[in-house]
Amino acid sequence: MIFTVVKNALVPDDAEARARMAAFTIGEWCEVQIPHARNQVFANCANMVFGKLAEARAVDARTMRGLLAILTGRSGMITHNGRTFRIPHGTGPRDMNATEFEVFWEDAAALITAEFLPHMRPEVAADIRDIMARCAP
Repeated sequence: MIFTVVKNALVPDDAEARARMAAFTIGEWCEVQIPHARNQVFANCANMVFGKLAEARAVDARTMRGLLAILTGRSGMITHNGRTFRIPHGTGPRDMNATEFEVFWEDAAALITAEFLPHMRPEVAADIRDIMARCAP
């Protein structure tokens, strides 16, 4: 949904936003979440690295991001029916603001370099290193 900002208000600026707003009555309140903007070029670059790692490990990118979140200490523990599970924190804009994502990337990049790349085929590792070199916030 896209909104235009005017003084002290948001004005719906696309069909989805207009349809959502049409359901409200004047004076009704709603909660709006505005995620912190990220440098999209940087975020796309980092996600490309996560995708390449996932491909090399034959898992999906979401699994790889979750693993990196756990390995960099961005996770929580929960017990259910006597079993304990580690749950990775999300890496999307609703879960990490731009600064948090940059710090996550720094930690993940060091981990990728030290623990993942040495165990990959040289050409795959070189490709990932090349992409990582271009990922700057």
